[in-house]
Amino acid sequence: MRRVQAWLKHGSLAAVLLWSAAVYAEDVTLHGAVLEKGERKPIFGAEVFVVDNDALSTTSDEKGRFELTVPAAGTYLLRAVALGYEPALPLSVTAPQDAAVVIYLPVNFTPPVVTVRAERNPSRVSKKVMTSDELRNVPGTGGDPLKAMQTLPGVAVGSDMQSAPAIRGSRPEDNLYYVDGLPVGYLFHLGGIVSVLNSDLVDNFNLHAAAFGPEYGDATGAIIDVALRNPRTDRFGAKLNLSFIGADALVEGPVSGTQAFFLSVRQSNLGPVIRSAGKGKNGESVEVPRFHDYQGKYVWSLDDVNTLTAHVSGAADAMAVVLTGASNRARKEPDLLGRSAFDQSYAAQAVTWDARDVAGGHNTFAFGHQRTRSDTNVGAAGYANYIGNTWYVREQWRYTAASRHALLLGARRQKAYTDLDFDIKNPICDGRDCSLINAPRLQLQDTLTANLWELYASDRFRVAAQWTLVGGVRWSHEDYLDESFTEPRVGLEWEAREGTVLTAGFGEHHQFPRGKEVIEKFGNPNLHNIRAQHRVLGVEQRFASVWSAKLEGYYKTFDQLVLADPTVNYRNSGRGRAYGVEALIKKDPQGRWSGWLALALSNSRRHNATTGETFQYHVDQPVNASVVLNYKHSAPWSFGARWTYHSGNPYTPILGGKPPVNGRVLPEYGNINSGRLPAYHRLDLRADRHYVFDTWKLNAYLELINAYNRNNVAGYDYSADYTQRRPTYQLPLIPSLGVQAEF
Repeated sequence: MRRVQAWLKHGSLAAVLLWSAAVYAEDVTLHGAVLEKGERKPIFGAEVFVVDNDALSTTSDEKGRFELTVPAAGTYLLRAVALGYEPALPLSVTAPQDAAVVIYLPVNFTPPVVTVRAERNPSRVSKKVMTSDELRNVPGTGGDPLKAMQTLPGVAVGSDMQSAPAIRGSRPEDNLYYVDGLPVGYLFHLGGIVSVLNSDLVDNFNLHAAAFGPEYGDATGAIIDVALRNPRTDRFGAKLNLSFIGADALVEGPVSGTQAFFLSVRQSNLGPVIRSAGKGKNGESVEVPRFHDYQGKYVWSLDDVNTLTAHVSGAADAMAVVLTGASNRARKEPDLLGRSAFDQSYAAQAVTWDARDVAGGHNTFAFGHQRTRSDTNVGAAGYANYIGNTWYVREQWRYTAASRHALLLGARRQKAYTDLDFDIKNPICDGRDCSLINAPRLQLQDTLTANLWELYASDRFRVAAQWTLVGGVRWSHEDYLDESFTEPRVGLEWEAREGTVLTAGFGEHHQFPRGKEVIEKFGNPNLHNIRAQHRVLGVEQRFASVWSAKLEGYYKTFDQLVLADPTVNYRNSGRGRAYGVEALIKKDPQGRWSGWLALALSNSRRHNATTGETFQYHVDQPVNASVVLNYKHSAPWSFGARWTYHSGNPYTPILGGKPPVNGRVLPEYGNINSGRLPAYHRLDLRADRHYVFDTWKLNAYLELINAYNRNNVAGYDYSADYTQRRPTYQLPLIPSLGVQAEF
């Protein structure tokens, strides 16, 4: 009886407690967000629920936010799931103390999807489009997508320390470079160590190797058209990079709902590398090269159709070498004794206004300025300094008049001022003798002014369902040499069947000579512009949506090339031609494997009408091949390999020394570019390790440059009497490490 009474007593107490809890318990609402791990991007449509109680669940909105109501205070295990993301571990939350909750979901490691991009330029004639994702992890480039351009067919480089591309038988100086449709001073630091652009900002680039459209400027080589991405608008972010070459920082984010910016800065860090490279050996010492660069963009969306964008960019480079009397080069060239230095920079500013209308028109107005500076000191030979300022305004209008026509009209006006201050020996190099010994020392102080007017138009006309005709014309006039040009640019595209496109193109082009060649005393102000004709024929085939193959042949002729002349310094006495065939087989970055095979067979020759000589051009590489493979092993690990082969560069051999004059021996040269260096080949390897934390990411990479330590000959160094020579070599086996942190 006592046990029953006790049970009733305690049972009544328990009932009272349960009744009290039911009466006084209040619902508690948890507030939180579901974000992508590492990126902090909001995840829309994620399901958030209490573990072991699916009835307590909710869904995140477009900003990743959610509200979840639980029946009472206490500790709960929350979990979130979303399509394309791995489920996070259960998160212990105590209500109401933990009222604000953030759940981070890692991206599910699946083969990347194909991203559809709108073509910036619809032309398919002699054009290659590569994204930064395809090029950023190419081994041997340090993550620089523009340096990776040298793996494409038809792109030749002079040495391991150069990235400026010589394309289809033309010099790097024959190319034009654009960034966001605007001109830049130069694209590579110190002759090609690294590009001047932050690799994370490069979205893609179009390489127009020949017969490019009338909207591009005056050049006889190729067009490299780089597009930078826009600033992120979801949040502020930052990235830091550190490598053996240098360090850079990027900050970006929204200023308001309609405005956003990015700013990137970089500083070189070559000191440890140069100091360990044998300072003072053989009477020569290299001062630490320095460079820096910056890029900035401010985007303001005025409304749905008008956008203002401010662009700034700049770069600076400096390098120097000191030769003592023990230097072999100083014994051969006494004027090089002492310190020789080179210092250059550019700074560019521009504002663009983009206006689109519902009828299909797109107008772009640009106004910009660029300042360039170069200071050169050559031992005891003197100095050459210049400062240039260029102002330009451009108006361009695109309009899709109907389904069969796409019109382009444009105009550009440019005015340039260049201040010269020269006091230096002036050798006239003919491909053989560039000695300073007998060169005259000249002085010049002057301000040069040049004006340029450009008009261009084209119509992309869909003649039939499978045929597209592109007709264009470009007119330009410059008043320094006082020459005008009207040049046709045409193309034809035939979609023979689904996935198969045949293309043909023709264009007339011209180019202003190099600065030194047209100024008084040092050059010839009566020169003419260089002329060229480009012809291309190609076929492209896509397979199974991820594979593509492109085969293209080209034939380029050059006229009025500028060559050295003993009487007037320079003369338009050169002709030339370049022809070849190129193949590119590529697998897009979908799935674990991606990469491409590039092969080019070519020939480039020049003829001097004054001397009657015909010779190989100095950038001629008859065989050029590259294989690039990238493998995504898992979310943390990826690996890559690149193998490059090309014919050795032509060079002019030295046969021996002439009889001494005033105690100095001068070289006896053979025919221009009649020698050829041994074939070049190199293997580069790369491994990337990715770390993803809740609010930031870290990527570390290790590269092995020239993995099998091939001794590639860069040239030959001759003794002071030119009776002996020894080869000089390009880069040996070099490990390179880099780290990037993204916040």
